[in-house]
Amino acid sequence: MPPRSITLGDRGIGTLQSRADGHGSDFQQQGSWNWTETLNLVVTAPFKILQRLSSAGIDSGTVIAAEYLGRTIEWSTDGRIQFHDALSSVKYIGAFNYRSLYFGFGINHITNVLYYTDEGARVMAMCACLTECYEERYAASVMLEWTKILAGRTSNIPSYQQWLGVVGACAGILSRSPFATLVEDFMELDGYDHVAGGLGSRPTKSGKHNGPGKRIPSRGITKPEALAHALIGICKAAAGDIEKITISGGADAAFVAAIANSFLGLSVLFKSSVTGIDLPGGNFCAESQLPRVVVLLNQISDFEAGVEKDKQLQLFEKVHRLEDATVFIRETFGQSNTAMVAGRVRWEKALSISFRQDFRDLLRTQTGENQKFAKAIGFAARMFQGIVQADEDAPEKWLQYCRLYFPESWGQGYVFFAQERFPELKPIHGLMAEAAEEPSFQVAMDGYIAALGALAERCGCRTCSSRDNVKDRQRAFCLVALTESIIRTIRYLAGVETDQDLCLHRGGLELMYREHVIRMRNLELGRRGWSDHWGKKHPANRIVEHVYPDDGEPVLMAMAEVLYSGGRYQNNNLNLTGGRNALRPRLVEGQHISAIKSQGLCYFLGILKDPRQDLSNLARVHIIQGTIEWHDRQFEYVCDGPGHKARHPSRFKSNPPKIFIPQSLLDNLKNAIGGHLQLFVQDQTAVVSTKGLRVEYGIISETSGRATRTIGPAKAVES
Repeated sequence: MPPRSITLGDRGIGTLQSRADGHGSDFQQQGSWNWTETLNLVVTAPFKILQRLSSAGIDSGTVIAAEYLGRTIEWSTDGRIQFHDALSSVKYIGAFNYRSLYFGFGINHITNVLYYTDEGARVMAMCACLTECYEERYAASVMLEWTKILAGRTSNIPSYQQWLGVVGACAGILSRSPFATLVEDFMELDGYDHVAGGLGSRPTKSGKHNGPGKRIPSRGITKPEALAHALIGICKAAAGDIEKITISGGADAAFVAAIANSFLGLSVLFKSSVTGIDLPGGNFCAESQLPRVVVLLNQISDFEAGVEKDKQLQLFEKVHRLEDATVFIRETFGQSNTAMVAGRVRWEKALSISFRQDFRDLLRTQTGENQKFAKAIGFAARMFQGIVQADEDAPEKWLQYCRLYFPESWGQGYVFFAQERFPELKPIHGLMAEAAEEPSFQVAMDGYIAALGALAERCGCRTCSSRDNVKDRQRAFCLVALTESIIRTIRYLAGVETDQDLCLHRGGLELMYREHVIRMRNLELGRRGWSDHWGKKHPANRIVEHVYPDDGEPVLMAMAEVLYSGGRYQNNNLNLTGGRNALRPRLVEGQHISAIKSQGLCYFLGILKDPRQDLSNLARVHIIQGTIEWHDRQFEYVCDGPGHKARHPSRFKSNPPKIFIPQSLLDNLKNAIGGHLQLFVQDQTAVVSTKGLRVEYGIISETSGRATRTIGPAKAVES
């Protein structure tokens, strides 16, 4: 029998269905895969489609395998519409005066190939769901295990690298969809305060770093193969092969339930894994509807009580157990954010969901602590105003360090932006605005310090209290650190431009808090060149930016990635350098980054969009779903050219210069008068092992028509 042929790219009818109709295939809608038949297929496609697949690192056989997998997924009408709406809403933005460089989902993005068939769209939806809560490498491992389970012992299946390409192409599609926040609503039922600790649901030994007892654990994560089995289980339930499915676990089980409810149309009921009692707010069944998915959820209260749940599990005939494998995952994937499981939080409840009872303590009205919290924010806004406007009482160092000049990052603009971005702060808007109106910079700084002192007295945790004065060793979030972390978060968000329905990542908010706790400790101990006097006598120093790279100071783009993608810069010592346990500016061979892609989102500086904007908008970080595309190829970052390497004065010089703008940059700008700008792009993959682009603005002389000077976009913004 001659080999059968399949043509990719037929929008009229699904590839697999047309094959079944045309050749009488015995392939079943549900069940095992016929891999022997797959190996005999001849795949043809238009050159454009093959080119897109090649650029994304995806083989045409992987597309066919994905469509086979998609036939085992029966999604609901509402699920199909939700995914279609999400994919239809993605967009792209072109770089200045350059038609081949795009940020987002370009018109020739690989998703346009995968979406040709309904089967491919289903797999895209599953990949997009995974990347909303898991790191891309972990998500690819889940898809690989899913394929292995369905294919049996057949060895000819798409590799991990192939699935990594598919997952990366689908990442970000659902970032603005209802699923992105619904999944965290489901996970929040576990009651965990911490989601980014990477500790997992297991006891920790006591020690000098843990305090007198075990540390409060964070959410754990299961193995990829266990999660794949659970996903196959809900697909069987949706297809009617089984009546219902029972899943036991933590946040992973809640994640599977969210997919079942959102995309497969299955009713969900959450029960306690210990008592079997329905959890409050955990019934997602219509009236008189029986649950098709029952989740026996592991909660923090069960862990703290040390209770056994095996007896409850014995009441069910078959249970998909998603056991905690945090240690295994961290050992397999490295010490990164891979072990974190979390979704996005709605703006209306972002702070109370992320910081739970401790944030609610800050807003309590009966004892007056909310006034201290509100006044701390207002006085901080007044101090930021003094720094931007060079108030004579503002410390000179703060004037030198300031890089956030956005209208919403200081004064009353800051206060208004705070309550607009976080509606939970609207009840204290009046108190914040009143404090921000303080005429004196010095009085505002003294008021800020006094407010923090009152909050520290109320908190009494190990972070803000001396060893002899600790009153609360079990508090999840220090009230002082939380207040300052919120203040800094608002100021960073003032420099971010994105769609309103793109919400923050819960893990990102917690990582921001954890980074600030490290900053507090470093400044308190006088580390990294800070004197004891400066760190202890000026606590307000903790909320202003420090621009020196030897401090590990995070730049705006770094913090945007943390807050929206729930991750931190990966520390690759060869090429992409980050700080040791810090969020430093990302560099490539010493060159600053002006665009980066992370977890399905693309971050780029406003200067790449249009250099003719006002100065503050040039430094804004724009966030869009998708990746970086140049000539239909995907890249991980954009950096300045080799002639614009980052050089900063050391903090440890006794008399650092007051002006940090390089003279060469000033000379180039002067020579630009009478010419016009053009963006030059070059592939830098051959120079370093990561896929990146080198970009610089060339100043075209009107007389010669050639670029006589170049400017690095990131360096120009930094300066």
